[in-house]
Amino acid sequence: DLAQELPLRAHLLRLGADDQVLLLLVHHSAADGGSVAPLLEDLGAAYRARLSGRAPELEPLAVQYADYTLWQRQLLGEESDPDSLLARQLQHWRTQLRELPVEISLPTDRARPLRASCPAGSLQLHIPAALLAALTARTREAGATLFMGLQAALAALLSRLGAGSDIPVGTVVAARPQACLDRLVGFFVNTLVLRHDLSGDPTFATLLARTLTLCLQAYTQQELPFERLVESLDPPRALGRQPLFQSMLVLNPEEPAHFHAPGLTPEPLALPAAVAKFDLCFTFTPRAQQLEGLLEYNAALFDPDTAAALAARFTHLLAQLCAQPQRPLSRLDILLPHERARLASRPEPTLQSAQPTTLVALFEAQAARSPQATALLYQSEHCSYATLERRANQLAWHLIDCGIAPEDIVALSFERSFQMLIALLATLKAGAAYLPLDPQLPVERLRFMLEDARPRLLLSTRALAPRLPQEALCLEDLEPLLAAQPPTAPDNCWRNAPLLPAHPAYLIYTSGSSGTPKAVVIQHQSVAHYVEVVGRDVLGTASASMPLFTAVGFDLTLTTLFTPLCFGGTVHIVSDTGTEAALRTVFAADAGLTAVKLTPSHISMLASLAPTRSPIRVAIVGGEALTDSQARVLRERCPDIRIVNEYGPTETTIGSTAAIVDEAVTIGAPYPNTCVYVLDDTLQPCPTGAPGELYIGGPGLARGYHARPGLTAARFIASPFAAGERLYRTGDRALRRRDGKLIFLGRADEQLKIRGFRIEPGEIETQLCRLPRIAQAAVRALPGPTGELRLAAYLVPREPALAGTLVLDHEV
Repeated sequence: DLAQELPLRAHLLRLGADDQVLLLLVHHSAADGGSVAPLLEDLGAAYRARLSGRAPELEPLAVQYADYTLWQRQLLGEESDPDSLLARQLQHWRTQLRELPVEISLPTDRARPLRASCPAGSLQLHIPAALLAALTARTREAGATLFMGLQAALAALLSRLGAGSDIPVGTVVAARPQACLDRLVGFFVNTLVLRHDLSGDPTFATLLARTLTLCLQAYTQQELPFERLVESLDPPRALGRQPLFQSMLVLNPEEPAHFHAPGLTPEPLALPAAVAKFDLCFTFTPRAQQLEGLLEYNAALFDPDTAAALAARFTHLLAQLCAQPQRPLSRLDILLPHERARLASRPEPTLQSAQPTTLVALFEAQAARSPQATALLYQSEHCSYATLERRANQLAWHLIDCGIAPEDIVALSFERSFQMLIALLATLKAGAAYLPLDPQLPVERLRFMLEDARPRLLLSTRALAPRLPQEALCLEDLEPLLAAQPPTAPDNCWRNAPLLPAHPAYLIYTSGSSGTPKAVVIQHQSVAHYVEVVGRDVLGTASASMPLFTAVGFDLTLTTLFTPLCFGGTVHIVSDTGTEAALRTVFAADAGLTAVKLTPSHISMLASLAPTRSPIRVAIVGGEALTDSQARVLRERCPDIRIVNEYGPTETTIGSTAAIVDEAVTIGAPYPNTCVYVLDDTLQPCPTGAPGELYIGGPGLARGYHARPGLTAARFIASPFAAGERLYRTGDRALRRRDGKLIFLGRADEQLKIRGFRIEPGEIETQLCRLPRIAQAAVRALPGPTGELRLAAYLVPREPALAGTLVLDHEV
C-alpha cells in the first residue's frame, strides 16, 4: 500500500551458515530494470561501509527523481496547447495506431478466459553465436540494430502463424535522455507500440527496412506516457488482455547488474513470474557472443509444449531470414522438421475400406438381406424392402425405356412420401443422376435450376405438377405402364450404358449465399463411401430408425435417407410441414427413433418447445456451426444421446470430418480415407494452432460443378501432396489443435475486423443501418455506462461467445 508503506522491502533468508538469500522487493512505480544496477552498486557500497563499522557515504546525486518528474511535466506541457510536445506526440500516435487490430490471432491452445486469469509460464531461449553473428551482419547491412532485427523476425513469425499483416508488438525504452539520470533509482521506462506492416509479402530485407523507419519514428515520439496514450485511444478492453498489443520483445543491455562485497560470492537467482503481463514476451540478453532469451507466456492460453514450439519456430525462422534475406516471407518454412510429414501426409486407406461401389449396389444388397423388414414408415403405412425394391425397379425399367442412361439427369419434385423414395431409387437404378426440386421453393428458383441443369425428365405428382415451371411426368399417370414392367433390378446388361462408381448419383444446388447457386455433381462412389463410413463408424445400430423431416434438396437429408436403407434400418417420413411441428414429432417420447440428422438451427427451435424426453441415441449435427448451448439443449432432451458434430461442404459429399461433442465443440478429425489440410496462401501446411484455409481430398470429393468447368478448376485443384489427386478449396478457415482435432473459424472471405467506437444516442438510427448484422447485435448488447451505446465487440475466431453477449454466425 503505497499510501502506508515504503516501496522497498528487504528479506534475508538464512539457509545455512554460509548460504543466505537476500530478496529485495521493489514496487515498480519506484524502480525499473535500469534501476537495478545503481541500486545494487549502492547496496554494495553500503555493505562494505558497514563491514568497516561506518555509515555509508554515497556520492551525492546531481538530480533527484522528483527533479526528473517536474522536468518531464514541463517538457510535455498541456494537451490543451496544440504546440505542446504532449499534444504533438498524442496526435502522432493517434495517426500511427488508427484502426489498430484490437487483438491479433495467436496459435493458442484455449480461448481467452472470460474471467481474468493470467498465470505465467516461461522457458529458456538460446540463439547461438553463429546465428547471432549472421543476424548482426544482416542488420548492419541495413543500417539497423540487433533489436530491430529481432523485432522484424518476431513480426514475421506472428504473421506466418496467422496474425495477418498488421502486427503490433510492444517494447520498452529506457527514457533516460541525459547522463545525469543514469545513477537514479526510479521508474523511467516507457512502453512503445511498434506497428509492423507485413503487407505485400515482403522479404526480410524489406521488412527490416520498414522496421528501421518504424523504430526511428517511434524513438522520436517516446516521451508520451503509455498510460496516457491508452487513455486517449480508449481501445476495447478485456480483463486479462493488455491494450494495444499482446506480444512484447525486449533486448536487455549486455552488461548485467552486479553486487560486489568482500567475503561473499553473489549469484543472481531467477524469480519466475507468477502473473503474465502479456500473452507472449520475448526477452533477450547478450552474453559471451550469444543471445540468451526468455519466453514468458500466458499459461491460461498456451500449454508448455505450444510455447516450446513457438520458441523453436522463432530460431528456425530466424536462421532462414538471415540465410535468405531476399526471399519472400511466405516462401520460408515455418514448420519444424518433424511437422511436415505429419501435417502434409496422406492418410493410409483403412483396413475396413471397400472398393468403390454404387449406391444402387449397397441398397440392393441390403434389400436382399432383409426383404420383409420395414424400409419406409409414413403415418400408419409400412413399405418393406421387397416392396420398395420392386416398385423402384419397375419405374427404373420405364426410365430405361425412355432412353435414360448414366450421365443423364432426372429432376424430382415430390412432397415427403413413398413416391419420392421410389422415384429417387428408380432414377439411380436406371443409371441417371437425380436432381431434387423442393416444391416449396419459389417458381423463379425452380426455373433457374431446371434451365441450368437441363434434365432429360421431370418426375412429380398430379398435385404438384401445376406449380412447376416445366412439364412433368406424373407417377399416377404411369401406374398402368409400371405394372407390366419386370420387378427385378436392371443390371448393366439391360441399362442403356453400364453404371459405374464414377458416374453421377445426384446434383444438389448450393444455397447461393456466396453468389449464384451452383449444381454440385456427386458420384456414386462418393456417397457410397460416406454412407458406409457413417453407417458403420458413426451410427452403428442407431441407424435402425431415422426421421425424414427436411427437404431432399438439402444434402443433410441424404444421411437420413441412405444410411438406414443401406444398413437395414427404417426411414420414418414425417408429414408435418412446419419445422416446429416436425421437431415435436421427432423428439416425442414415443416416436421410436434411434438417431437423427439435424442442424443447429433446428436445435434452437427445439429449445422453445415444451420439454420432453426422447430415446434418440445419436444426433449428427451439421450444416452450421454448433455451439455449446445447443449441445446442452440436445442432452436435456435426450439423456443418453451421443452428439456428433459433422463438417462438410456440399462439394465434399455431406460430411468430411466429425467429432463427438464432449467438453468443447470442434469439427473433429477426418472421416476414414479423407484428407483434410489446413494450408496458407501458398498451399503450404499451417503449423499446429495457426489458422489457415481448409482443403479436403479423398473419395468424398464431388466431381465438380455441373456445366461450370472454369469454376470447377478454380475450386478443385491439383493436390500438392499426392500426384494425380485433387483437393477442394473450401473457403473456410480452421486451425488444427495439438491433439489433431480441427477448430472451425468461419469463412475465409468473411473475416470481419470490427474496431472499437462509440455511437452517440442521436446517431443511433443513422449508424445502425451501416453496420453489419453482427455488429448491430453487439451494439444493442453493450450499453455504455453514460447512456451511449458502445460497440466494444471484436472478432476473435476461437471465441464464438464473448462474455455471453455475442455469438458469431459463420454465414454473416
